Amino acid sequence: MSRGRAAARRMALRRLLGGGKIGSQEELVSLLAGAGFRVTQTTVSRDLAAVGAVKVAGSKGEVYRLTGLGEQDGPAQAALARSLGEFAVSIDAALNQAVVRTVPGGASPVAAALDAAVFSLDGGEAGEISGAMGTLAGDDTVLVICRSGEARSAKSGAGVARWLKSLLRPEDSL
Repeated sequence: MSRGRAAARRMALRRLLGGGKIGSQEELVSLLAGAGFRVTQTTVSRDLAAVGAVKVAGSKGEVYRLTGLGEQDGPAQAALARSLGEFAVSIDAALNQAVVRTVPGGASPVAAALDAAVFSLDGGEAGEISGAMGTLAGDDTVLVICRSGEARSAKSGAGVARWLKSLLRPEDSL
């Protein structure tokens, strides 16, 4: 299949996911066929990763949604966006610290995802961008120690909080 056809299919996939009501890959295969794209479940699975879609709990069960991140951003950053969308209640900052409040039991998965995105190889330059130096997690709070205390710095608590919030979709904004 040509790159142009794949790009058109992924654009159609993004439009379909925009409604936030699709809960299965089989449903996507059917809807894409209706839009003129005959694909297999395997192709849909690859396309979901490529457009940055993740499955999250919705009001009527699990649904796919776009994170704003795709494969080019690395799987670790996509996982962090998913963890924040699923568990984060608030993101705030003080000097050289960012604080992510989560639902009870949500701090460990968020901290692990943050560590993977910032400190792993597939996190790319996220550590440099985010300014995070390390994390501490309790039950419902993640403390992120940052490189700078200067509020205007991207490497400060405020800068890291902004970066974390930027990973969220608008409807997940805290």
